[in-house]
Amino acid sequence: MGLKKDSEYYRPLARLIIEVLRIKNHMNMSDSDLARKMHVRKSTVQKFLAQAKMPSYKFLIKLSKALDGKLFISVNADYAAVVPEELRAIVDKRSKAIKEDPSVFVVNIIIDALSGGAM
Repeated sequence: MGLKKDSEYYRPLARLIIEVLRIKNHMNMSDSDLARKMHVRKSTVQKFLAQAKMPSYKFLIKLSKALDGKLFISVNADYAAVVPEELRAIVDKRSKAIKEDPSVFVVNIIIDALSGGAM
């Protein structure tokens, strides 16, 4: 039985799947490639992407590692910032130049933007 795609309950999962698809496409990775990197069956990846199976925590850890990321879970979803893939190299370069962790760098950019540059 498939998961209800229009339910508020599953909206975070749908957002995660969209993010995974974007990253997977950016990396020119097929479902088979992703499954191989995760050490799972292709059908397991496809069921996840089709919202046909609720992922386990272990699956999410494997998924994030296979996509060269780190798993981040928050109860503050509306206020969590995600740097788009195409901007990550810029964030990494600029944060490294000032010897600052990329997550701190991004928070400081947000603070600066919201305070009108008065930081």
